[in-house]
Amino acid sequence: MVRKGELFEAFRSLNYSKGLQLTCIYLKESKTALLEEEWITMTSFIGRHNIGESSGLICNAWQETNYELWDLVRGDVIDVKNALVVTTKLFMIMKRLNDLDIIEKELKSLTELRSLILEYFPSDVHETPEIVERYMKILPNKNNEELYNFCIRVLNGLENLVRNSQWFELSLALEYFCRKKYTIPLVKIFPAINEMEAKFGDTHWFMWGFFLCVFSPKNNNKNIATNFSLFKWKWKRSGKFDRLGLLAGTAFTADNKNVIKTSDMRTMITKALDIPVWTSQESSIIDNVSFMYKDLWLQLFVDDSDEEEHLIEETVKFEDIEFMPRIKEDEHNKYPYLSNYVPETKEVIYTSSKKSSHHKFD
Repeated sequence: MVRKGELFEAFRSLNYSKGLQLTCIYLKESKTALLEEEWITMTSFIGRHNIGESSGLICNAWQETNYELWDLVRGDVIDVKNALVVTTKLFMIMKRLNDLDIIEKELKSLTELRSLILEYFPSDVHETPEIVERYMKILPNKNNEELYNFCIRVLNGLENLVRNSQWFELSLALEYFCRKKYTIPLVKIFPAINEMEAKFGDTHWFMWGFFLCVFSPKNNNKNIATNFSLFKWKWKRSGKFDRLGLLAGTAFTADNKNVIKTSDMRTMITKALDIPVWTSQESSIIDNVSFMYKDLWLQLFVDDSDEEEHLIEETVKFEDIEFMPRIKEDEHNKYPYLSNYVPETKEVIYTSSKKSSHHKFD
């Protein structure tokens, strides 16, 4: 019997073996909703750190994994192979963060965050026709002058950070405003999931609205759309801070080309796309999991009465998957029955399913 948070604990300690086993157990026990929640918490944890380090290689791997994760959770069935690969990739990104020593021991305090971003949000800013037009979907009514001016100030600062490619500072600003728990009711439902959430005024929705207004659908920004979809997947207000990293991490992966004029820094980072997302060692681990996932599953759930399930000649142990030599394509052909394996678990059709009158930087 698995418990909530167990997979996340294995993720933090980089226990590959336990992580793969737990993923299988979640599926076997038909706890797919809990597994999805764990995955989203894990990827959000990654996004809360400076994933812009290492010439953008971490954020590229993170974003690619989020694509796969979103495809996985919104499907009708989660199969063993894809589930194990996603778990493995999240663990490998976590290892990169550890290797670069950029895992924060504890969250920055609000006071510290404020000191790091305050200079980017001057108080002497005024609305411009461009700002009003770009953000008309999320700006409050002018009859609340204090709130309206506050939003103009915030949007102007956020836009300048994008214009200057200050992605780390943008990430910090997003975290500050969301953790500060400002209240910004939305005039329209966009981009909240329903009218109640829009009226409640959670700052997370306003900040996502900023991204969606700047990087409009006509720019076809898959990164923002994917991360936002994961953020609101089976939304629970109580879990919003567990998903804050999806918003903060998007600051590093948003594609600002042809939106507003920026410096050359983003161009330098996007060149990292020419470099393979995964190292040769990481690719080896992914291949091992992809080719031998049924063997791993059978180690936990093999039925001794079923002789056909004992066709595997060389058992691959969970604890060996990270260190074994890379399996070549021709070796994979020895196991034709591994293709498109879906365990006999219950199929699930998924459905999408504090007030403050002051808005100041204190």
